Amino acid sequence: NGADAQADTAVFHEPQKIIYGGIFAFWEDIDSYLDLCKIGGGEFYLAGSGPLDKQVMARIKDEEIKVKFFGSLKRDEALKLFSEMSVGIAPSVKTLTRQVASPIKVFDYLSCGLPVVTPRVGQWGKIIEKFDCGIVTMESDATEFRQALSELQDEKTWKRKSKNALEAVKEYSWDKVLAPLKKALVV
Repeated sequence: NGADAQADTAVFHEPQKIIYGGIFAFWEDIDSYLDLCKIGGGEFYLAGSGPLDKQVMARIKDEEIKVKFFGSLKRDEALKLFSEMSVGIAPSVKTLTRQVASPIKVFDYLSCGLPVVTPRVGQWGKIIEKFDCGIVTMESDATEFRQALSELQDEKTWKRKSKNALEAVKEYSWDKVLAPLKKALVV
């Protein structure tokens, strides 16, 4: 996966504006994001849809989880929303599929200058660590995510990681990601 840097990029916010934007499916472990919302410590936003729509909506209602829900957005709308946030959360289960498939949301977050908080799963956690553009937790766990968010409340730390996110996405621009495929297809 890849992304291209966006014209509109995130700025530091107090309180933090924390987003999960993506599919509502078991492999995304959206429950750990909802658990984080319950812990609190910022403003929480949710955008997306998927096979777990009913369960996600029921949990938000039944547990009175404070999260602003945007529903399913077109990609340009999602990127605009991401640029208005402070941190992008990318929870995940630790299955073989997730070990080999990076979620596009991570690259979309980076393209907007959002530091990413994600568990140590798959290649994307290594990218976050390599470029120092977020915080990688050991597990997809609300308590660990909350600790990571606490570190990102420091404006100097946040600005460094945001700047690094925009640098990282240069290495994963669509032109660079697709270059080997273009080369292979040229006869």
